[in-house]
Amino acid sequence: MPTSTDANHASNPPPGPVKRTQQVDDAVLLVARVTTRLETLPATLELRKELLAEVMLELDSLRTESTSGENAKLLLLRAEGHRRRGDVAMTHDNLATTHREYEAARLLGEALLQGQPDSAQAQRDLSISLEKLGDVAVQMGQLVS
Repeated sequence: MPTSTDANHASNPPPGPVKRTQQVDDAVLLVARVTTRLETLPATLELRKELLAEVMLELDSLRTESTSGENAKLLLLRAEGHRRRGDVAMTHDNLATTHREYEAARLLGEALLQGQPDSAQAQRDLSISLEKLGDVAVQMGQLVS
């Protein structure tokens, strides 16, 4: 005889690939909205940092449940999230955090490129991360501009 717990489990099955894909797409939109709509508003730095951190945690949990195709999309999105967090830190002269975020984006880009060496998107994203790391090095006095 089924229990109420069995009935709840049957009506709420674990998310499948379609559900995860929608969650990834939602995260993509959220990252874009947080960074573009709030960046021009005064006094939103802490809110942007908090929302980006929450999205990154969600992406971590989705990545553990994803297939290899979804994982590539998540790596791209995580790299973008790190770059955006680095951009926020750069605007407030927090160069150590900026470097850490851009470096995380670079590592994700390299991992993605190893799995998809012909991906123009992966090549583009890695080049952006490298350019941003160069900008930070100039700001830190490690390179001459």
